[in-house]
Amino acid sequence: MSYSTYKTAMVSLRSADFSIFDEEIDKIFLDVTKQAAITSKAVINTNELIGAIYYAVKAVMIFMMQRGLKNSRRFLIDLLAARDADRDGCLEY
Repeated sequence: MSYSTYKTAMVSLRSADFSIFDEEIDKIFLDVTKQAAITSKAVINTNELIGAIYYAVKAVMIFMMQRGLKNSRRFLIDLLAARDADRDGCLEY
């Protein structure tokens, strides 16, 4: 994927629920391609980009869970035990 294709795709993601600045788009491209500056010859591997985004989203979700636990001032085991309907030590879907 070329830089122009990547930038067009990222800009099209902007909506009322999701905003991303041009600087963030450029930074992601530079991080994934491991370049100092954006050049017209820079090409990004789509699989690497998807992998980087997946791990970034996973990190944000873990951070949000950690923050929620800290703010609740409860132990994780207490929260899980409260959801164990039949008290067998396992959570049901």
